[in-house]
Amino acid sequence: MFSSKLITPQDFHEIHSQSHDDSQRIIPVAAGRTAHIPFFNASHIPGSIFFNMDIIRNPDTPYPLMVPTPATFSREMSKLGLRPSDVVVVYDAAEIGTYNAPRVAWMFRIFGHKHVHVLNNFRLYKELGLPVETGDVVGHTLPRESGEAETYPCAQIDQEKVISYSDLCDLLAQADQTYQILDTRTNALFTGEDGYSDPSIQRGHIPGSVNIPLSTVLNENGAIKTPSELRALFEQSGLSEKPVILSCNSGVTAATVEVALEESGYAMPKRLYDGSWMEWGKVSSPASIARGKE
Repeated sequence: MFSSKLITPQDFHEIHSQSHDDSQRIIPVAAGRTAHIPFFNASHIPGSIFFNMDIIRNPDTPYPLMVPTPATFSREMSKLGLRPSDVVVVYDAAEIGTYNAPRVAWMFRIFGHKHVHVLNNFRLYKELGLPVETGDVVGHTLPRESGEAETYPCAQIDQEKVISYSDLCDLLAQADQTYQILDTRTNALFTGEDGYSDPSIQRGHIPGSVNIPLSTVLNENGAIKTPSELRALFEQSGLSEKPVILSCNSGVTAATVEVALEESGYAMPKRLYDGSWMEWGKVSSPASIARGKE
């Protein structure tokens, strides 16, 4: 239906407006947090459901926005009325460029949803004058057919797409580095020049990381750049074909760079460090934290 994980507003609108196959619905999913609900109510793609990242997460960790359990994901998708056969197109509920949507799309994929795409992006969609609607539809449930199962079947988390703190520590302890770590935070946070309001979070980065800030993969509209632009950026950063571990502040913006890697033809295995710096900066020893450009 869509040839790429990343789709333009024009392609989405053309196919969505002509789709009448209820056996494989195209569902626009607005990704955001509770603070973004007013933006969603003021303007969203017709037929959207709202994916609240403050609810669909694991509350039993001290770190924000961690991946929920399969049971939680299944329960929340069931509430929304989603089917495994749905074609999910995720966009940012607030017109902030590209930020939350790739993270939510990544979450769908790690739980085994097959047809998942990211709209590039809602700001451009609106600038093109494509249809939007208003209204409070947070909590809206998609219609079900008579006799349709009410439970969204959820697979276990695909561990090939995510990495834990302990597993990352084990990799760092290996003498032969068979992987590369990309940190998508701002350069000032990466080097340790800037810090966090929480004094328990140390400054710096994971040793051996390469800094590719989120802003460098986005254009002036906040959309992900073209494949050729991205390829040039990654080559200039010294990226190789080794497997990649992606990290950021809290596991959100790293997912955007994961999409950018896919779009620019990098087919190496990619794992997202879910706890990211909110975890690493709190629990690691000073010896496991680097500062400066290297």
